[in-house]
Amino acid sequence: MTTTFPFMTYHKNTSVHAHEALAFIDTNAGRYDAQTLPDAIRSAFGAEARFHACSATGMSPEALLAFLLQKEKIVLHGGRFHLNRANICTH
Repeated sequence: MTTTFPFMTYHKNTSVHAHEALAFIDTNAGRYDAQTLPDAIRSAFGAEARFHACSATGMSPEALLAFLLQKEKIVLHGGRFHLNRANICTH
């Protein structure tokens, strides 16, 4: 199954790189809070999707968000998630 958002198309796979979730968060900057973003990620990538990065694998949406916050890849402004462009790698 494929989900389309402005500028991007997501394919529902079981293993998704964190960069794809970051792109989703960037596209929806300020739209989601800590309560709504995990379900939005599930809707976009599939209920069974798990996320991986260079230093972590098998993350649920909640674990991914904790990982991204800890790495300061995303930040909360006014209770809403935004991409922290200064800490995004380009590999």
